[in-house]
Amino acid sequence: MQLADGHIYAANPSAERILGLSLEQLQNLAPDEWPWHMTREDGSPLSRDAHPSMVALDTGRACHNEIVHIARADGSQAWLSLNAEPLFAQGASKPYAVVTTFSDVTGLKLHELEIRQLNALITAVRLINEHLLVTASETELYRFICDTLYALEHVVAVWIGLKKQDGTVSPTVWAGIDAGLLSEKQFEEEKSATDCSMLAKAIEEHSPKIVHDIEHDAHFSHWYRLREKRAVSGAGIPLF
Repeated sequence: MQLADGHIYAANPSAERILGLSLEQLQNLAPDEWPWHMTREDGSPLSRDAHPSMVALDTGRACHNEIVHIARADGSQAWLSLNAEPLFAQGASKPYAVVTTFSDVTGLKLHELEIRQLNALITAVRLINEHLLVTASETELYRFICDTLYALEHVVAVWIGLKKQDGTVSPTVWAGIDAGLLSEKQFEEEKSATDCSMLAKAIEEHSPKIVHDIEHDAHFSHWYRLREKRAVSGAGIPLF
């Protein structure tokens, strides 16, 4: 619950849990003091004036089912569905307070994201299969594969390497390497099959291999320079 000036007056245990703060920490916080960051579904920042509770206080109209993303002070994140109901004293035209309720819909949003990513991947595979019929050379096909997969919103880098007689893999075509991970020069100098057990195993065992936590995998520690795009996981897929 917030008073007319926007300060938080009260919160129940569920709000404490979802926001990651105790009632003592929440009480009397003004909107510009909230230690969390909210964004809309399209990724744009949710300003103070656009927050459902402030809209309800400013206009006297209720707001329902506003989906927002919250990044808490401790770094954890969640998706919330917000509802704001203004409270009026008898005969008053302006609300004296607003009650904001929210539900954690993180699971639902992640499921929607998974479906969207899967559909995009299926489309990418279809485009690659169609390109097989018109490609002029292997190198041109590799370039198309890299560019098509890199266009997926959840992919930060793609590269295709050819295995040499000494067992190492020579990078041939790539996309995204210079857009937040490594420069092309660093990539050419540092990458080989011996750097990454994922690649070596994929080639040796003739099957795809996945690393779920790149940041804490020793084989990636000197290769992935986490910049604008954070690489979370990786897959090595052998081509025949």
